[in-house]
Amino acid sequence: MTATKSHPSEPWVEIIRRKVGAMRFGSVHLTIHDGRVTQVEATEKTRLPAEQDDAQKEVSP
Repeated sequence: MTATKSHPSEPWVEIIRRKVGAMRFGSVHLTIHDGRVTQVEATEKTRLPAEQDDAQKEVSP
């Protein structure tokens, strides 16, 4: 596989920077056709804090 350098002037580079910078947990997926980025998808997750009281209730009879 040959690595190619990305050019900062390409629009998808800025799109990825914005998506990654805006999320705390998640992923960014790139779709590539013929060696070019054709789609950028971002999935953001919202993690809720675990509450110890709820966890103890599930374990207790």
